[in-house]
Amino acid sequence: MDPQARPFRKPLPVHHVPDADSGYVFDPAQQTLVGLNPVGEGIWELCNGETTVAEIAGELADHFGRTPAEVIGDVTAFLADLARHQLIELR
Repeated sequence: MDPQARPFRKPLPVHHVPDADSGYVFDPAQQTLVGLNPVGEGIWELCNGETTVAEIAGELADHFGRTPAEVIGDVTAFLADLARHQLIELR
């Protein structure tokens, strides 16, 4: 995945339902439901079409006291999963 790609959430009818420590994203048209842990919630919120994949990794790395290199693999894997479920697109 291109680290300069800018993931963005697909518009409605995709629904995001946050919870205290987790949440989920549901697309009724695709009948797709993806659970989000706290890290997934953070990534989902940063899928705004402006923040790059590399910047998302940097934000998470800062939050968890890691380096971007340590988290980029997990970030790209999660974004790829969201894209596979057609919940985000990459610009």
